[in-house]
Amino acid sequence: MVSVVIPAHNEEAYLTPAVERVVEAMQARDYPFEIIVCENGSTDLTTSAATDLARRHPETVKVLSLPEPDYGRALCAGFRAASGDLVVNFDVDLVDFDFFDKAVDLATRAPQPPSRTSWWVASEALAQTISAGPDVNSSPPSTPWCCVGDLGYA
Repeated sequence: MVSVVIPAHNEEAYLTPAVERVVEAMQARDYPFEIIVCENGSTDLTTSAATDLARRHPETVKVLSLPEPDYGRALCAGFRAASGDLVVNFDVDLVDFDFFDKAVDLATRAPQPPSRTSWWVASEALAQTISAGPDVNSSPPSTPWCCVGDLGYA
């Protein structure tokens, strides 16, 4: 199973189209998945959009609500709630969906499923310059971390 963790703070404009795109991409692969939206202290209609998505996709979309804006805690909460063998996380306003599709396609077609690996997916440009592997970034214990994509800080 692939768990897609999406931190969302004031992402009203981006959340619904991004989640619908992920649902479409994963359903096309006929691969089990879940989407965990980690709403964290939004002051716009992000919470409402996330709740509506969970209602429309009750089998696949879960919403976690954190009271304060905190990107790191949102990610950690999503990682803890994830039940997939592969955990993919991204920011809805930064993701390159063509690269997302390639990354998930590659992971789901692997001859042997990954062992609780996390991927950060955004764009292919930086992914080509990063050697993905364990300990590229810190992560929760027992979860290897593969950094794939543009972290958005450059």
